[in-house]
Amino acid sequence: MTNAVGRKLGEGACAEVFEWEGGSKIVKLAKPNTSSAALQRELMHCRCAWECWLPVPEPFGLITVEGRPGVVFERIYGESILNRFINKTIGPNKRVNGLDLLEDHLDARITARLLYQIHTNSRVYQASGQESEMILAEHHL
Repeated sequence: MTNAVGRKLGEGACAEVFEWEGGSKIVKLAKPNTSSAALQRELMHCRCAWECWLPVPEPFGLITVEGRPGVVFERIYGESILNRFINKTIGPNKRVNGLDLLEDHLDARITARLLYQIHTNSRVYQASGQESEMILAEHHL
């Protein structure tokens, strides 16, 4: 196991993401515009989501690499949330049944509420069957 920063995997406005521990994990290193407190909040939110069995990478902890604060996560492979939303909303729609579109809309609303709850107070919200039906009914109004 090596703790050297590996190949750069991605970059956003506030952080860069690199391979970690030989590629089995990733490290998200903050840019100068991001505080250690922001990373601590992100770690807390991610732990909350992980402990609620949401399909998110397992968070391992905070670290400092070459003076930069960072968070270590499980490395997962797949489509990013951003790409998934873009592909679902802007990309070509291959569905024929209108109900499938409604289910996509419902899934997006539930996902948005989950993300809101995680990021505002770390209490996870999950729509009950009855609430899902209410959201569906609202869509038809």
